[in-house]
Amino acid sequence: MAGRRQTTSPSTTSVDGSSPARVATQPEIDGISLAVRYWPAGAVTIVGGDFYDVYPLGDERWAIVIGDVCGSGPNAAAVTAIARHTMRAAAMHGAAGVDALEWTNLALHAGNRDLFCTAVFSTLERTPGGWCFTSTAAGHPLPSSCARTAG
Repeated sequence: MAGRRQTTSPSTTSVDGSSPARVATQPEIDGISLAVRYWPAGAVTIVGGDFYDVYPLGDERWAIVIGDVCGSGPNAAAVTAIARHTMRAAAMHGAAGVDALEWTNLALHAGNRDLFCTAVFSTLERTPGGWCFTSTAAGHPLPSSCARTAG
């Protein structure tokens, strides 16, 4: 697809014609390889509502967040900031995924911006037997569940 750009940096907004806005670097997670790719769809806008983030929630637990606010421009960028930072604050205060998304929903309603956000809030936790990945979605049908058996 012509005109798509690729980056390995996290994004909090859409592109400005060259690359997504940069946020803190991805954490190093021993035993896990992280890769981030971002391809804007359609016409390039100055700012928009796509965001993703990975951050530690403890020594052996990480949050993985992906979201999309409808629309583009300053209003979508403002809603993106509300959503992203509310989820992070909730998680840092010990909220589970569903609670982090509920905090975000309340904050978005209080913002009175008449835009909606879809998001997936996931956690990755090291366990004695390997890894536990938990995912909570808002704004779309529930994600499918899969499990890999040993062997």
